[in-house]
Amino acid sequence: MSEFHHHSSPLLLQDSMGQQAKQLRTQVKKNTVRDKLKLVQNFLQKLRFLADEVQNVSKEVFHPQHSIPDVFVWMMSNNKRIAYSRIPSKDILYSIVDEETGKDCCKVKGVFLKLPGKKGFGPAGWTVQAKLELYLWLGINKQRKDFLSGLPNGFEEIKAAKTGPGLQSVPPVSLVYNMKQVFQLRAHMYQARSLFAADNSGLSDPFARVFFSTHSQVTEVLSETLCPTWDQLLVFDDVELFGEASELRDDPPIIVVELFDQDTVGKAEFIGRTFAKPTIKMCEEYYGPPRFPPQLEYYQIYRGNCTAGELLAAFELLQVGQGGKADLPPLEGSTDSERGTILPVPLGIRPILSRYRIEVLFWGLRDLKRINLAQVDRPRVDIECAGRGVQSVLIQNYKKNPNFSILVKWFEVDLPENELLHPPLNIRVVDCRAFGRYILVGSHAVSSLRRFIYSAPDKTSNNWASAAKLMNGYMVLTNGGCQPRSSPSLSSRTLSRPAGDFMVDMDSEHSIRKMDTVVKLHATEEESDKDKKKKKKKKKGGMEEEEETDERSLRAQEVAQAEAEEREDLEIAAEAADKRQEQREEVFKDKKKGQAAEHSERRPVKAKVDELVVYNKELETEYGNFADWLHTFNLYRGKAGDDDEHAQDDDRIVGRFKGSLCMYKLPLSEEITREAGFDPNMGMFQSIPHNDPINVLVRVYVVRATDLHPADINGKADPYIVIKLGKSEVKDKENYISKQLNPVFGKSFDIEATFPMESMLSVSVYDWDLVGTDDLIGETKIDLENRFYSKYRATCGISSKYSVHGYNIWRDPMKPSLILAKLCKDGKIDGPHYGPGGKVKVANRIFQGPTEIEDENGLKKQTEEHLALTVLNHWEEIPRSGLEWKLVPDTWRPDPC
Repeated sequence: MSEFHHHSSPLLLQDSMGQQAKQLRTQVKKNTVRDKLKLVQNFLQKLRFLADEVQNVSKEVFHPQHSIPDVFVWMMSNNKRIAYSRIPSKDILYSIVDEETGKDCCKVKGVFLKLPGKKGFGPAGWTVQAKLELYLWLGINKQRKDFLSGLPNGFEEIKAAKTGPGLQSVPPVSLVYNMKQVFQLRAHMYQARSLFAADNSGLSDPFARVFFSTHSQVTEVLSETLCPTWDQLLVFDDVELFGEASELRDDPPIIVVELFDQDTVGKAEFIGRTFAKPTIKMCEEYYGPPRFPPQLEYYQIYRGNCTAGELLAAFELLQVGQGGKADLPPLEGSTDSERGTILPVPLGIRPILSRYRIEVLFWGLRDLKRINLAQVDRPRVDIECAGRGVQSVLIQNYKKNPNFSILVKWFEVDLPENELLHPPLNIRVVDCRAFGRYILVGSHAVSSLRRFIYSAPDKTSNNWASAAKLMNGYMVLTNGGCQPRSSPSLSSRTLSRPAGDFMVDMDSEHSIRKMDTVVKLHATEEESDKDKKKKKKKKKGGMEEEEETDERSLRAQEVAQAEAEEREDLEIAAEAADKRQEQREEVFKDKKKGQAAEHSERRPVKAKVDELVVYNKELETEYGNFADWLHTFNLYRGKAGDDDEHAQDDDRIVGRFKGSLCMYKLPLSEEITREAGFDPNMGMFQSIPHNDPINVLVRVYVVRATDLHPADINGKADPYIVIKLGKSEVKDKENYISKQLNPVFGKSFDIEATFPMESMLSVSVYDWDLVGTDDLIGETKIDLENRFYSKYRATCGISSKYSVHGYNIWRDPMKPSLILAKLCKDGKIDGPHYGPGGKVKVANRIFQGPTEIEDENGLKKQTEEHLALTVLNHWEEIPRSGLEWKLVPDTWRPDPC
């Protein structure tokens, strides 16, 4: 009966938790989300416990427990058990068959003791209470002669005196080793990064303790940092290891490194632990490359089952020969009088340093929370890296304007030439209060600076002609337009165009870009039938197009082989393009005649409508959070959680710092500083906008929602939209949609706002209730400021065609020609140059497109907007010293048919 209860109790607990979860689901409100989330986390812990129970039960059923009990090693003090270690008997069981022998049998094994009972669980039980080195052997009586076979050689047994008849072979009382090796261990403790935040301030006061054999030493304590740089050498003298030298060289003992947070009151708090093996040098070996001196390596630090940072260190174990320590490599003395007798890491192991300059863009602070019940009023940002740093100017009134008045500052620092060894950069925000007090608001550690390293632009990428030569030929990009041309022949224009320019002939009917989801509005069955017929007609001409492609590729190869005949070959390519154009025009006319004859017999159909392209993910994910030059760093405060899921909990985020970094090695090339318009005060952050407050109009289009969470008892919801931006709030409660989980809203909302005070847009979906408060179904937040200032131009998408009337009218406040002119000016790009025959030249690329536009009355007018829009839709193809990017397209696309 007890066994049945043992197996059924997890099922009963699971049913009980299921009922509680159903009740919890209906009780979730906006003001109780955090409390309910904690209950859900408790449920998760219970489910994990149940999973372990079920796993143990399955082991008992399918894998019976070993019949031999496990071995316990206890550490006693005043007749109290204070620490223990449990060793499975199967791991030390001996067998004459090597494959059946336990993995730790006949081996000297390091055993770590832990606290007994409940004390051994959680952070308190993660510290090592004691370390033992044991030799364990478990076997049957007839195999007792082999119990010392695995010990290191060079020992002498001291047996107990016989007191009577009994076993002839008994374990010795002690072992005396005549063969021992003396070593010196050098632990080069350089730095650690991304450590666990152990203090309420979100920082730690870390130090490291190194265990090896029976020795232990600690580093110095560094205050208030998660990325300490100790640069300290710990020397362990007279380390005695037993056994043959060859055995020790092949399998050296393990080094244990534990990191702690020093507290002014109470014991040091455990941060994490890591293990390492030293590089051994025997006395007859030469101390030199490639094995010596050892290189610094990163060791992962673990706190329980979670990662808690990385340690950068190196360990070497040097054998002391007959000549004593004089034969060992010399140690460098302390060069810093402030550090006293602390030895630094030697130059051969310490990274080679170079002079770097780190430029910091101070843009502003956002969403700073209260500190000690007081609002943040006069914040400042401190930047620190490798002991050097810079401070921002003080924001005099955070509520009035959270941006900095001086944008760019810089400092110089010595950093390793190896980018992988660069120390982290620390960002701290402090609030300056009365009487000269500074209160830490939050901090952020940039663990890797690689993405902020400045690389000089490759000017050879601007010369597309030379790049084409490397690819064994020139490429003439012709996409074939449908507009009849009345301009002169292409061959004459080609000869007048300088070498290296590329012609792009754009079709007036833009092809639809393939996206994940396409929503077609007001489509009819007659249109779908027409689509199918048109697709069939297009397939008939497929062979002709393939033949033309082959001819063009062969022609490109011929041009590459004879560069001296470059202009002749370009002329031939141009004439061939003319012929292909005429062929397409003839086919186009034939198709129009056939379609006219076919549709004259049928009734007229509705006009085509454009399609709405829907991304399957957030636009920020598609474009790297629009952090092309303005980055967002979350500021953390408070202790980190002991679980990976809670390590970056939103409760620890107390604000955001907006800015950027740029790091480069000195001296900087004079070519960069001599460029026209170079402002030395802005450093590498040239041509960025100013951060003064700016008024904007935000238009939010809410199309639809899918797969909403049920909020009512009937399994449905009554959703409506709530939009918040700063102090402005728009509630569309009266237009809720009844009993729908996939509502189509089809609404637009206009909100006026001021950047930077009002930049975080919140779009929420609520469930309307007749009685009581409305329930929050879900919400999303969008950083409008990053979109507004991004080089991807995410303010208003670039449409694929320019219209002055209709439902898809051009919505951007700037026309395409003005947008193109501004982009060329900001990017220092030559152009745009508009020419006859519907051509525009930007950099060394020439685009061709329509030049007429039809107004509401059907009258056609000359315009340059189509040409400019063609360039904008292919902006990523414009060479800009390797800094190509694609502009955000509009979600509207013309009908592909």
